[in-house]
Amino acid sequence: MSWSAVDQSTLTPKLYSPTSAPPDPKATPNSYTSVYENAPTLITTTKTYQATQTAKPELHHFSGRITWYKPSVGVGACGTANSDQDHVIALNSAQYPGQCGKKIKIEGNGKQILATVMDECPTCGYGDLDLSPAVFKNIAGLEVGMLPVC
Repeated sequence: MSWSAVDQSTLTPKLYSPTSAPPDPKATPNSYTSVYENAPTLITTTKTYQATQTAKPELHHFSGRITWYKPSVGVGACGTANSDQDHVIALNSAQYPGQCGKKIKIEGNGKQILATVMDECPTCGYGDLDLSPAVFKNIAGLEVGMLPVC
């Protein structure tokens, strides 16, 4: 069993560089293209942007244990009420600050599931997750109660 967090704060933004359209290696970024060949007063400016780098999320892997809880009991630490059917998790207090809305990928028993941090688990240790029943059931039956994360 393992889980990983997508660290959205370290995403590299897509970098763009201007090129003219239609693609012409000799054109400048502000090339003017006449809409009609014999109408020099009617012109449009055309710019196209091409991605020069693709942003890839940075993954962090953690170990601990996973348990399940009922988010329907009240409003979570992120300020939102969730149901037991929502794919949400409570993150341990040590790793919780600033993580509301972040996605967590949980892998175990040959299955993967994506869940969103929407609550804090003050009784969980570092690396531990408390899953909604809907998320936990994708990995094991609720009767299991707790699974190790390695």
